[in-house]
Amino acid sequence: MLSNNRFSIRFLTSLSQKEACKRLTAALKNEGLEVVDQVDLSGHIENRTGLTLSKYKVLTVCSSLGTYYALLASPEAGIFLPFHVVVTPYHGKTLIAVVEPGWLAEVVDNLSFRLLAIEISEKYKRALAALQSSEKAPEKAEQKLSVA
Repeated sequence: MLSNNRFSIRFLTSLSQKEACKRLTAALKNEGLEVVDQVDLSGHIENRTGLTLSKYKVLTVCSSLGTYYALLASPEAGIFLPFHVVVTPYHGKTLIAVVEPGWLAEVVDNLSFRLLAIEISEKYKRALAALQSSEKAPEKAEQKLSVA
């Protein structure tokens, strides 16, 4: 189920973390967003501290052209760019969470950054909705088969 609050956009899926990352990367690409890095944060924490944490991945997502314009308009925009997406197990499902770029538009006093943030927010929502639809598609196909 896709939900959002002022600070984040969240989606709980029954997909595995690996499959969610794969499908999310494709859905973001369809929206013109690129996953430029994946960080295994749980592995990093375990290597550094010996403490264990559920598999916690952070995807670094970039809109190259949008980021270019935002940085030209305000070098400080790089504090918030690129955006990050969390993909982690959560109560038997996989949680995907993104900072709500539209919220950043409220706190950064720069028109170019505001426009980018609003655009990226809409792209994230469409990508997550596409992921949600792709998750339900196999269920619909199975239901049609069982009815026949």
